[in-house]
Amino acid sequence: MTFAAPPGTEPQTCSSCERSSVLGYFDRWGRCPACNPSAAGPPIGGVVYAFLLMGVALAPFGDLEPGGRLAALLAIWPLGLVNTVLHEATHALAARILGWRVHVVAIGAGTPLLQLRLGGTRLVLNGRLLATNGNCVALPEGTVPSRGAIALVTAAPLAAHGVAAAAALPSVSGDSFGGLLAALFAASNVLVLLWSAWPRDIPGRGATDGQTLLDLWRDPDAEIAKWRLAVVFWPYHKHQRDGKAEEALKSAEAVLAAEPRDELVAGSFAAAAHAGGRPERALPHLGAYTKVIERSRSRGLRKLPDRALAARGLFRGPEHEEYMRGSLLVALDRLDEVLTLSERGVAEAASEEARALWQGCVALSLLLAGKDLDRAEEAARWAYERLPWVAFVETAWGMARIERGGLEEGLAAFERARKVDATGGMGALHTAWTAVAHVRRGEREQARMLAESLRAPGVWPACLRRAERAVSGGC
Repeated sequence: MTFAAPPGTEPQTCSSCERSSVLGYFDRWGRCPACNPSAAGPPIGGVVYAFLLMGVALAPFGDLEPGGRLAALLAIWPLGLVNTVLHEATHALAARILGWRVHVVAIGAGTPLLQLRLGGTRLVLNGRLLATNGNCVALPEGTVPSRGAIALVTAAPLAAHGVAAAAALPSVSGDSFGGLLAALFAASNVLVLLWSAWPRDIPGRGATDGQTLLDLWRDPDAEIAKWRLAVVFWPYHKHQRDGKAEEALKSAEAVLAAEPRDELVAGSFAAAAHAGGRPERALPHLGAYTKVIERSRSRGLRKLPDRALAARGLFRGPEHEEYMRGSLLVALDRLDEVLTLSERGVAEAASEEARALWQGCVALSLLLAGKDLDRAEEAARWAYERLPWVAFVETAWGMARIERGGLEEGLAAFERARKVDATGGMGALHTAWTAVAHVRRGEREQARMLAESLRAPGVWPACLRRAERAVSGGC
């Protein structure tokens, strides 16, 4: 659907997902914020790594025959895997020495190809092994790691690569296959060390070890806040995955009990309580909750001005606290309060981007309450014209379209929004209004199954009510 642009403006269309916005925010390749940050981009590091090692293998030194040099070229990729294993294993070893629990060690990228469990550690071999990168998740249990411990676990692989390169240097030679292999091994370790130590955020993959160490030195509170959240959420997700909701919340409570006066710990507990379907326990810690979320944002997001941040669906400061309050009130089914709060946000918004977010909140609160569909559609349309890549704005638009009979358009909006955020409340909204769409198509059995899935603990009550009303014939 094409929207009428405000006077003097023309909508732009994303070159990737074809969303249109009158506010712009498209990068040099014409991609919207939803398509740009989620893309890891071309594997520049891997290409540079391969070409430099090819240069070492083909360098005119020594008397090794061409066949030996060709064999050395074939060893470049296995060496990359060896270095990835060395890197992630050193993270894990340093964590174990400190008494941390190693949750995951993964090699490669993409979807898992093979998974094994060794004690409490999940070992994962991913399908895209040509992408010689990996991941290690290791955290202390029931307490927040110190600044020194974080630095040690983060920096350990850098030292390991340096030692490995130095150990290989005495064997370097151009006269034998083994000597050339030693040269490649030393060079590959130096390259991985430099790549990992180079401080930067990699889109879709997070920060390098060098960036983590730099953030730990420049802004230790913000970096430690990320680890506090992780300490709460990794045990929470494990219990949640196993269907143990109460144990999940207890794991968060254990951290709060250990450091009850720490604001960041309280905020981390509130985040776990919110995600665990206990918003009434999160509300008393709302201020701390808001600060933890803001501090755990990436360095790039923290540096954005308010308007650019709002264009990505985010607030900061008092406005962010009000937005989080609205999210908790929705979970508590206090929808009239949410509507009042959202209307105040629209009236007081400092920018068109912020006003679009609050208009999306108005639309959601009206649709959840089943009130004033005309006004809900108008608010959803206004927000969607401006910020279609924000998950809850696109979800509100999809809900409004389904209510008006635009089933295919609404379901397509849900599909796009799920690529950005399909967790928690967003997932429940998609499920409830997808059930409505099934009923209107005459597919009552599918709708009934979706409605049943919304009976799980922590699901927003308004979502269950809407799905049940559709199934019972009050569509």
